[in-house]
This record gives sequence, structure tokens and C-alpha cells, in this order.
Amino acid sequence: MHKEFEEGEKWIAENLTLGDERTHGYLTSFFETTIRGLGGLLSSYALSGHKVLLHKAIELGGRLKQAFPDAGKDTKHMWPAAYINIRVPTEQDLVPFWSGGSTILADAGSNVLEFDYLAEASGDEGLSRAAESNEARLLGLAQELDRHLMPKFLDPRKFESGEDDGETIGALGDSYFEYLLKSYIQS
Repeated sequence: MHKEFEEGEKWIAENLTLGDERTHGYLTSFFETTIRGLGGLLSSYALSGHKVLLHKAIELGGRLKQAFPDAGKDTKHMWPAAYINIRVPTEQDLVPFWSGGSTILADAGSNVLEFDYLAEASGDEGLSRAAESNEARLLGLAQELDRHLMPKFLDPRKFESGEDDGETIGALGDSYFEYLLKSYIQS
């Protein structure tokens, strides 16, 4: 599928722009954009070595990185924002509207692979610090809770779980557990 890959790469080079920073109101899922958008660009770069894909990934990753809380400073949230405007990254919603005010474990914990590889490929270690700090907080919380599995809901503003409605390796938690294994392999 070399022809199709070349067509896709050409489209990305010519059309994939993050837009005008004055464009407000277009929030997108941090989780989905990280694993599919950023992950897709990085996978394509890893397979081809074509710099245009890496440059687009750096641009997108730099904006997505702003969804992470600023570790060590007083912040309004503990975990990455659920939704972010990649055109105006300061526009964020902390939690999904349907989650009852909680952060979703899979959303918060499925990002370290992309940001670590982005840092490695770009040579900019700063691109991975926020994701690694986030992962360390999640692992610290798991240890503090002394549970075999993390709960699927987290309190968005505190270093604790949200409502205790149990754990799952299915929806709402699955990606986080996948990333634990994959990040161990990646490291």
C-alpha cells in the first residue's frame, strides 16, 4: 500500500493544520486525539522515517501536552483534561460531561507511549516529562490505595480515586492497563 501511504502523507503535508489560534469552541477528546492522531503520526513516522510526519507530530504533541496539569504548581486539576481545543490549548474541559464529575482512568493513563516516543524521535525530552509525571502519579495512587487494580474513576482535583464503583479491565480502564505493559516493554 505504498501508493496509499504516499497519498496520505501528501494530504497530511498539505492539509493537516492545527488552525487559527483564534478559533474557539472546538474541543476534542485528549485521549482519542493522543492515541489515534498523535499515535498515528508517530507510527507512520516510525515506519517511513519521513520528517514531515514527525514535524506534524511535534506540533500536535506540543499542543496536546498542555492538557496535563503543571506538576508541582497549584493547579485546577490533577489529571490530564478530558477535552482540549488543539487550536487554543488553554480551552479545556477537565472531565467528560457524562462521567458524574470524575476523570476516567483510561483517559488519564493512556498517553505515556506516544509522548515518550515523541520525545525520543524529536530529541526534546520536555515532550515526555508531563506524561511521565502523570504516570508516576497514577502508579503512586495505585500504591497508596493498595489495590490490585486501579478504580475506573479518579477525582479530577485530588490525589485519590473518585466514586468507588469498582475496577474494570474493560471499558474505562482497559487502555490504562494495556499501557502499563506496553510502556514497560517500550522502556
